[in-house]
Amino acid sequence: MRVLPSGPYNSAMAKHNFHPNYRPDIDGLRALAVLAVVVFHAFPGKLRGGFVGVDVFFVISGFLISTIIFKSLERGNFSFLEFYVHRVRRIFPALLVVLAAMCVLGWLFLLPEEYEMLGRHVAAAAGFVENFVLWKEAGYFNPVSELKPLTHLWSLAVEEQFYLAYPLLIWIGWRSRFGILPVVSALTALSFCLNIVEIGRDPVATFFLPHTRLWELLSGSILAYITASRSVSARPTMDGAMSVVGGLLLVVSAIVIDQDDRFPGWLALLPVVGAVLIIRAGPDAWLNRNILAHRLMIFVGVISYPLYLWHWPLLSFARIVYGETPSPLIRIILVSISFLLAWLTYSLIERQFRFGRSAMLKAALLTGLMVAVGACGLSLWRFDNRETTANLTSDFDHRRFFGYISTHFDECGPQKLREAAVRFEGVRRCAQTRAAERRTVAIVGDSHAEHLFIGVAEELGASQNVVYYQYPCEPFFAQNEDAQCGAMTEAIEYVASNPLIRTVVIAGYWVGRFQLKGKTDAESAAFFEQGLESTFKKLSNKEVYIALDVPSFPFDSRGCVSRPNPLGLHRSERCEMPRAGHEEATKMYRTALKRVAGRFPSVRVLDLAKYLCNDQTCSMRRGGLLMYRDGSHLSVEGSKYVGAEIARAITEP
Repeated sequence: MRVLPSGPYNSAMAKHNFHPNYRPDIDGLRALAVLAVVVFHAFPGKLRGGFVGVDVFFVISGFLISTIIFKSLERGNFSFLEFYVHRVRRIFPALLVVLAAMCVLGWLFLLPEEYEMLGRHVAAAAGFVENFVLWKEAGYFNPVSELKPLTHLWSLAVEEQFYLAYPLLIWIGWRSRFGILPVVSALTALSFCLNIVEIGRDPVATFFLPHTRLWELLSGSILAYITASRSVSARPTMDGAMSVVGGLLLVVSAIVIDQDDRFPGWLALLPVVGAVLIIRAGPDAWLNRNILAHRLMIFVGVISYPLYLWHWPLLSFARIVYGETPSPLIRIILVSISFLLAWLTYSLIERQFRFGRSAMLKAALLTGLMVAVGACGLSLWRFDNRETTANLTSDFDHRRFFGYISTHFDECGPQKLREAAVRFEGVRRCAQTRAAERRTVAIVGDSHAEHLFIGVAEELGASQNVVYYQYPCEPFFAQNEDAQCGAMTEAIEYVASNPLIRTVVIAGYWVGRFQLKGKTDAESAAFFEQGLESTFKKLSNKEVYIALDVPSFPFDSRGCVSRPNPLGLHRSERCEMPRAGHEEATKMYRTALKRVAGRFPSVRVLDLAKYLCNDQTCSMRRGGLLMYRDGSHLSVEGSKYVGAEIARAITEP
């Protein structure tokens, strides 16, 4: 993916495959790309679109790899074995060091559940499938990327997947009557069209998966073909203008594009075209010669790969350990350490394996070590048996909660509502106390209704058959064309028409459901109240309990546990927040909800905050147990406690 000055590069490399002449401006372009990514990760508010540096890397990689392949095929001395040996020697050394370091840091600083998840990502990174793992993990209940130290390796996985198949495709195109350019152009067009089509349907898959990113690498390939097959004459004015326009496109994309935009999509053309123009302008263009080829830029470009590998894990571990985003000073120190580690990794590790003799032996050794690291990651994921800390009884990736439901209760009925239920890692999120058709108590709502089920079901025990129906909808009381909202309406209608169900508990994440996008507070309140009233009318023959939500904390429950701290870093546990803050944040929906409930004698309001708050504060912890599994969802213990209180309230005479 990256080339180095011609002296050691040309003298020590292989005997068959062509290697391009060193271009210092491409190292400078790498520097620009990696600096944009580092600034974005460390200070996202300062460079909103800095993540487009990855797209620049894709173009560079496609250009350099294709130049090697095209020229080697033209000379008749292309070797698949040599190509992959070179890739292994280029990619594996620094990656092995970083993955091994993550295993050590994880052992020192992470909680058992976090370390187990790190093992999964170490294995995925070693197998170059991290992009697929992140795609599968993407969802409401998965940790944010800041809490995943190896998230950034999705892009390396995409590149390696490209390297795996691309040489063979080009060789086939070379040997066929179609030729290389038509094959590459067709693949580029297909990938770009898929990117445009899929970005509206599944933006997460479009971001992570190779078939919608392939066009970015192939853009560099097309440029390599044009450059390799034609003699390029010097055009100082044209080349200078081209490089300046390319540079402006990169600057605009880094400033204007936002992580909330649908990306890549059409927006990715900005950094991709910008990178193509800069590379096409050539090393003698003014911008390339005077800025990108500056010695400092070259230095950063040379260490750009290990710098990319190191910076994000350090920032992520700091975020995990401190329980919040570290101070700007800490982030500056971590970025500085990343530069030092990158230089040491390049000088002491990379150079020893990339250059010199015994290429095959080095590649075999590196491959064996990568397999070992991957196996280590798998063992951590599947078999880590470290003891949990004394005050930790919650699974932060939510698997314990849903695993508890799936092993202690039966799937819900009827079949139509069970089939419509959303899933968590294959587990249907719809359950009842036992398999009997006689359902007597129903809990209806979103995930903030779901997290009450365990406690209500266990407290009522054999006397009632409790069922819960959970669908995310905004707000879920109103008719909506969305399929999940339609399923919620069907669930309410089923509960209303079933004479055996006498008691209904309705709960939800009201803070998030109340304020409608593009609506004023008054409009949202009117819509909210209309939906509530419609639902209460449907359930007029039932005993209805509407729950005012549990407090939502502005921090994650990881901040409320004691974690390993071998360096003695100052870190205060965050378990509480002022009750006044909760009251203020929920004031609007509480007022609207109570106003509507007051019109229906059969509706009672349950304020769940009283179980977790005193007059001054609300706490995630009660009786030494952690009540939450993130900032707003109850853990198994929290559900048992709050749900039991609800069960007692609804059975009071």
